[in-house]
Amino acid sequence: MGKTKICTECGAENNPRAKFCQECGNSIREQTAKKYCKRCGSENEQEARFCFNCGEALQQPGGKEPKKASRKKKRPRAKKKTPQPSQTNNMTVLKIGAVLFAGLIIYMLIPQRQQPTGPPPANIQALALTEQKSNDPRLEAELLDIAAKFICSCGTCGEQPLNTCTCEVAVAERQFIRGELQAKKDSDSIIRTVNEKYGWIKPQYREKYGAGRGNAVLKTPLPAAPGLKMITTPGDRQVALPSDRLAIISSFACTCGQCGIDELKDCNCSHPGGALEVKNFIDQKISEGKYTKENIVEIVDARYGNRIR
Repeated sequence: MGKTKICTECGAENNPRAKFCQECGNSIREQTAKKYCKRCGSENEQEARFCFNCGEALQQPGGKEPKKASRKKKRPRAKKKTPQPSQTNNMTVLKIGAVLFAGLIIYMLIPQRQQPTGPPPANIQALALTEQKSNDPRLEAELLDIAAKFICSCGTCGEQPLNTCTCEVAVAERQFIRGELQAKKDSDSIIRTVNEKYGWIKPQYREKYGAGRGNAVLKTPLPAAPGLKMITTPGDRQVALPSDRLAIISSFACTCGQCGIDELKDCNCSHPGGALEVKNFIDQKISEGKYTKENIVEIVDARYGNRIR
């Protein structure tokens, strides 16, 4: 007897002359050196384990199929523990507390703007009035010539010449003269205007221009500027008091030029050069205790302008 025939379907051994498998009834092909794929019917080499066409595992003698490459089993992921209600509540409380604490820190760091209710403390640095000189040397020379005919009218700096005094009242007066010169007014008319507005013309010029405004001094002598002689002659001028604050503020419109409010007293804007800045400046000058109400009005006018009264 010849070699047995192997069924390509079930792998059972059959009689060499059998045309059908005695196990599964499948038609038995002539035994060759080839293997036929059960899936696509393609012919493969006898030694092949997998079909070259579709990759299907080929039947081996004895009905065994080649072992397929085993895939590594994925490890099951560890389940996340669900936080207990008490833990969740604790985390929520901690988060809310952190947010509130951060908000408190931010609030403390932001500068707060407040409406001034009175004179500022003495330790606040004074806002100095800066003289705005022109670029015209001839105009500046004429200004000094006019100012040399007057004494500073503040009454606290030891009768310093207006052309050399550095106090803020003197700066304001010179700024007024500068404005008159820029308006192309002649020197004589400017001298008469300054004499009527501020007074304190030197004695040698009174015959030509008149005595002008009275040269009274403060009732209570004030400390003079460092290095200057203090005036001690009694007079009838009064230092500006906190009660004069409203009258001074009422002399101006809002100076910022942005909010369109006519009266400074009605405005509380925080624009640069606006109501809050000007009011703080006025409070500072009042707290220094060396300027009259008129002095402060002139200083504010020279610094910010917008005087209406």
